[in-house]
Amino acid sequence: SRFHYRSRGLFVLPEYRKNGIGIELLKATIDKSKEENTKICWSIPRKQSINTYTTAGFIKDSHWFSTETNEENCIVIKKL
Repeated sequence: SRFHYRSRGLFVLPEYRKNGIGIELLKATIDKSKEENTKICWSIPRKQSINTYTTAGFIKDSHWFSTETNEENCIVIKKL
């Protein structure tokens, strides 16, 4: 089995935001990660999305940094 599982990208159309869809998508990713017996699920969300990740049980594990697509990202992890 793999040690980690990454949630790579999460997008919900603006008209459907604030309805818990992002959290449900992350929970499905966490469930898949558990199914594959990994120890950690992680991602690199934008600052504007951090509340969705923390609500789904992820913990911010880095300072904010820029990437090629955004100026404010961090690493979040969910230990399984």
